[in-house]
Amino acid sequence: RALALECDVTDSEQVRAMVAAIKAEFGRLDIIVNNAGDASNAGASPIFETAEAVWYKTIDVNVNGVFLVSKYAGQLILETIKQFQSQGSIVMIASLAGRVGLRDYGAYCASKVAVVGITQQLALELADTGIRVNCVSPGSHDTDMMDGTLARTTDKYQLPEGSAKQQLENFIPMGRQGKVSELAAVVSFVCSDDASYVTGQTINVDGGARLD
Repeated sequence: RALALECDVTDSEQVRAMVAAIKAEFGRLDIIVNNAGDASNAGASPIFETAEAVWYKTIDVNVNGVFLVSKYAGQLILETIKQFQSQGSIVMIASLAGRVGLRDYGAYCASKVAVVGITQQLALELADTGIRVNCVSPGSHDTDMMDGTLARTTDKYQLPEGSAKQQLENFIPMGRQGKVSELAAVVSFVCSDDASYVTGQTINVDGGARLD
């Protein structure tokens, strides 16, 4: 069964209330996927021209949100492990922008670099608890968020319609954007028992755009 909850991940009270609701409904929590993210205003400007409000909002959602959810929901995972002698998993969703700088996306890149760092830190801190912590780093995928990014790039540089997407796909060795289902499959893998000896890793899902 499913439980849908509205939560502002930048608000610690809402995050704690969400975790309490999960505990009340299911009595346990085994997996967290930190997927909330914001790039709506974080692009199309270099750092020197980025408004402070944009910078703070991007860091608040992409970094502080990850911190708050991992902290409070992670405590429920620890309770679950102790009660049910189980294992747990925390998955961060970073970005290709967390591994390499992208023009005009300083705030977003900085936030995703932080997500990779939080992944490594938590993996070390929780390695002996039964919680594995990993990061999935998407490249370009066919999503509404990416459509917005391409639209802002097109507007700023007055590009012909469709050319930004074409240039992007030309950059990807596999020659196309990823499907959301392909990304979800990797998230599912790192949450599964098949990845029982994998922790602290960042896995690129980017069609070969970043080889490291």
